[in-house]
Amino acid sequence: MEWAASSAMFLAAAEGAAQTPLQFNVVTFLAQVINVLIVLYLLTRFLFKPLGEVLQKREAEVSESLDGARQARAEAEKLRDEMRASLEEARRRAQQELQRALEAAEQERQRRLKLAEEETRRMLEQARAEIRMEREQAVAAIRDEAAALAVDAAQHLLRRNISDDDQRRLAREFIEQVGERR
Repeated sequence: MEWAASSAMFLAAAEGAAQTPLQFNVVTFLAQVINVLIVLYLLTRFLFKPLGEVLQKREAEVSESLDGARQARAEAEKLRDEMRASLEEARRRAQQELQRALEAAEQERQRRLKLAEEETRRMLEQARAEIRMEREQAVAAIRDEAAALAVDAAQHLLRRNISDDDQRRLAREFIEQVGERR
């Protein structure tokens, strides 16, 4: 309030002096300088200093935010790198599992193919053995029939009865003769 009163006194003194608009008055000049200094002091005390403090706080907050953003970005990049590494590891493991599955499938296919070939070979050998046995049975049956027919023919020619022992002996001899001719 004092500054306002002193300013008013300087202004009154300045008005009291009869001046022309272009004349330099030291009192007016000093009053204006004092007014400017007072205004600067008031602005500094009540505006610039609090405003500076607010700006410093805001600057600190922005700086903290930027640091936080940098840290968050660094963490995000670290997580991204870890995710990439995990994804690559998962792809590698999947590829290995796929390779193992393909190898196992190939081994199973080879095993089943080998079993099928063995089964086919066994069935073929069994069929050949059955054919061979049936052929031998057929040949034996033909031999027996031929022997019986020969004995009947001989019996008919001799017109006499041949005992069962003679019939067997003649049949055996005939079979032996037929077997030797083959």
